[in-house]
Amino acid sequence: MVSDLPLSRAQQDRIIAAFGGCDLRILGGSADLPRALDQADIAFLSPQVKVETLIARPHLAWVHIDISGMERFSHPKILNGSTVITGSAGRSAPVLAEHVLMFMLAHVYRLHRLMTAQNNCEWATEGFAHRRGLFGQSVGIIGLGQTGREIARMAKALNMQVLGFNRSALEVAHVDTLFCDAKGDGLAPLLEQSDFVVLCLALTDETQDLIGAPELERMKPGACLINIGRGALIQEEALIEALENGQLAGAGLDVFRQEPLPPDSPLWHARNILITPHVTPGMPDKTARTVDIILDNIARFRRGQPLRNAVRPTNRLTQATM
Repeated sequence: MVSDLPLSRAQQDRIIAAFGGCDLRILGGSADLPRALDQADIAFLSPQVKVETLIARPHLAWVHIDISGMERFSHPKILNGSTVITGSAGRSAPVLAEHVLMFMLAHVYRLHRLMTAQNNCEWATEGFAHRRGLFGQSVGIIGLGQTGREIARMAKALNMQVLGFNRSALEVAHVDTLFCDAKGDGLAPLLEQSDFVVLCLALTDETQDLIGAPELERMKPGACLINIGRGALIQEEALIEALENGQLAGAGLDVFRQEPLPPDSPLWHARNILITPHVTPGMPDKTARTVDIILDNIARFRRGQPLRNAVRPTNRLTQATM
């Protein structure tokens, strides 16, 4: 086994013990990686690894990459190969959920207006009598993986009505109303009933351009759209139009089709939009949480069970490149 992750000695020992004893080589830099992978059957790697580095190495049984969004690794040569690729989805779920709450609170408290008023030394109370807090409002979460479930938990703690959309029909804690593919549900009911719609799902061929003009028109007048998944989930031109014509009251975006977002993008100047540059505060135990995922997968690997967060054909993104 090889790894370029910043593992402590204790974390290395836990991984070795989980395999019942083995060699674990810690790499000193990216220059060592190709040769090390020629000799390894398992690797735990940082997000900087390139897809082409993993292709044509059929002796690699399993590679874990310390990243959440795995669309870059849904390349056909990966999907059709013999190497299982897993990721660290869910590791940062608590802070991603906080990021969503930040967007929602900024919207209901009109943070743009308050900051402008403060800079102008202005006592700005106009319009606030008609604002509503999050209490009693509804949030529709599209994608109920670990981040979506954490958002549901936090929203429920604020006494919000929680709706969710998922592929499976399994009940999800803190979700009051569940819509799912398995029952033939579409997005329309969730869009029509939600004051906030949150996108926190992976980018695949199925989810690309998930939210366009028809979906935006379905949303409640005055609703707010939040995206912490991937930029290509939304048709950006349609979103700008919905904001400008007042169909949507606001949007919070942390991800974009092109990153960094170009200075000439009209999104920067769209009405009532809050933009963050694909940054979320770190977890104090980020590497430890990654190790927990790895250890869980080691147990699955040794039992011959499917691995958690594995890239599968359903994750395919046709435009994925090396």
